[in-house]
Amino acid sequence: MPDAFEGPRFGTPRRGAIYRSQAAAFALFTDAQGAVACVEIERPYGICWDLPGGRCELGETGEDCVVRECREETGWEVRSTGVYLRARQYVDRSNGDTLLYHAAYYPCDPIGDHGDSCEPDHRLVWLDPDEAIARMRHMATAWVLARWLERA
Repeated sequence: MPDAFEGPRFGTPRRGAIYRSQAAAFALFTDAQGAVACVEIERPYGICWDLPGGRCELGETGEDCVVRECREETGWEVRSTGVYLRARQYVDRSNGDTLLYHAAYYPCDPIGDHGDSCEPDHRLVWLDPDEAIARMRHMATAWVLARWLERA
């Protein structure tokens, strides 16, 4: 039974790999038509999709992280309405890092005007809810997104 604070664990650790714990935070928000704010990320190995968000910096709260990451990746200023769910995900990065993300997912409200992303390999895309769930690169994120979209 997963710890209620940490949420369920997704993915399978690679045998013999040591996974470093990493706090992460992701934003959950939609537009007026119900499309989900996602980030299309260009990587050397291809395109992947995620929710706006990422790793927390040293000393940064999850809420501060999600606000910063949204601004950096999408150009949107957001206000968090608190943690919705937590989940963990084993991640084998292309650079060889092995991480266990301890991720918190925050429903957010966009505030102010939309600016430009300052990360050239990230692009804000609005996806139909089913398409967003299907495209998520991490199972934990797809699971949280499906639960969040069921609430309405």
